[in-house]
Amino acid sequence: MTCQPEILDLLEQYIEMRGGGEQWLTVQEFRLHFRMERNSIHLISGILHRIYRNPMFFSSCRVIRIEKIRDPAQPYRMVSRYLVRKDPPELKTLFWQ
Repeated sequence: MTCQPEILDLLEQYIEMRGGGEQWLTVQEFRLHFRMERNSIHLISGILHRIYRNPMFFSSCRVIRIEKIRDPAQPYRMVSRYLVRKDPPELKTLFWQ
């Protein structure tokens, strides 16, 4: 899984499976959920940061906030968690017309 569009599709699925709206996630949770290789960590975090920095980026999901937290499995380690919001489909079509 090394393709950006595939990651964006999986991100949409992940948010919808967890109830839609706004969801907190870490790259590790996302990666483990979809059984992705460990080497995809940088790709996933890069896409999430791009969505955060560039609101015009073509995706129905938006990263609203990024926080540094202690990793529950390894408390000496800090990880980023992302607040991701899935925009309604009608908002996306209005924006891109």
